[in-house]
Amino acid sequence: MEQENGREDADRTPKSRNRRTESRTVTAIAPFTCMPAAHAGAAAAPAHGAPAFYAYRVDYRTAGGLEKTRLGLVARINPFKIEDPDVIPIAEPEPGRTEEALAALRTGGVKTGVVIAGYEDAHFEVERILGRDPSAPPRVQALASETHAVWPVAGQRAAGELARFFAPKTCVPFDGIHHFKAARRFRDETRGVAEQALYPLALLVNVLDFGVSFGSYAYLAPPREGFNVNRFVAACDERFALQDYRWENEADRACAFREFHEDLRIRGTTEIAVGAAFAGTRQFLLFTPKEGVPAASLLPPDTPPALHEFSVLHLRHGFIARRYFETENAADAWHRVAAFANPDEALAALETRGGAAFFVSPPNKRALMALAQARRRLPPGSVRLNPGVPEGLFAEKIAAGVRDSA
Repeated sequence: MEQENGREDADRTPKSRNRRTESRTVTAIAPFTCMPAAHAGAAAAPAHGAPAFYAYRVDYRTAGGLEKTRLGLVARINPFKIEDPDVIPIAEPEPGRTEEALAALRTGGVKTGVVIAGYEDAHFEVERILGRDPSAPPRVQALASETHAVWPVAGQRAAGELARFFAPKTCVPFDGIHHFKAARRFRDETRGVAEQALYPLALLVNVLDFGVSFGSYAYLAPPREGFNVNRFVAACDERFALQDYRWENEADRACAFREFHEDLRIRGTTEIAVGAAFAGTRQFLLFTPKEGVPAASLLPPDTPPALHEFSVLHLRHGFIARRYFETENAADAWHRVAAFANPDEALAALETRGGAAFFVSPPNKRALMALAQARRRLPPGSVRLNPGVPEGLFAEKIAAGVRDSA
């Protein structure tokens, strides 16, 4: 269902969309370059001839019973094989995280992080290429309604087609860019020996494939003395249209939450949506900007003008948070919320701690690509996608594939 939507959207894309590849001003992160053979002591080093690509697939069933698939490619990133040093991140990584990754490289020469990068495949060529590869993916039952598969793209023809497909592409990292930057710094300070190290993996996802879901952010705000939900809603009503999902008993509550979360997720493919639940109330609220409301009207007064043209995730959620805390200090509002991996965990915490839970859908992925390719730089933490990539599964399966190919 989601991939069909993605294709329909892609079909509306002008044929001239690939004109930028004629002038290659930005080089991809070389996803098709396999790491060179390392010394015998390096753990899980790729053997000669090991496949450069691994395919990653998740088949799952939604709460509403829909069967869906996520498809991505996993590749090793080799900083030594990149001709153009420019890699465009959505947001610069926190310096501390890059330093930690660099320290791990210096001491052990082993990197286990995953870089999430998006590319544009309007006609789903990668899916067709993988369909011609003879490799049989082994399935791993991750959850009751979810199976994962990571397998090497062993066919030489398929690997060659993938390499040619990605050669002119711009791959834009969404997350994990600190791993990549640490590897490049490690390369610069240890020229001549650094190629003996292992570098980050990259999960490459098609931004036009709506089967790739980055999940939803979930935040918990502490209780506020004297908080009045009606006053809060009235303060938000000036900018947002509100939709509510109510319940009378626990069975209705579960149903309301499923409908609310599905609506939040679906809206995430086309726009940013913010939802909320409050202790002591029997409803979820969904906030969507009213037609004609400029993004700048959602910003704190001290927001730099360079950010006014972007309606990215933190701008809309920041507006809701400031109305909850009744403050115009955006930093103060953000520092008082706790993040959770998913709405279910936030709801459980809401029941025990009270306060308010906010749910935020992902930003539009195509908008993020356009933002990155325009070489805009947002402040650290402005946009951060957290898709919950199973790094352990990647490392285990890819290491096993390398051993089998030796």
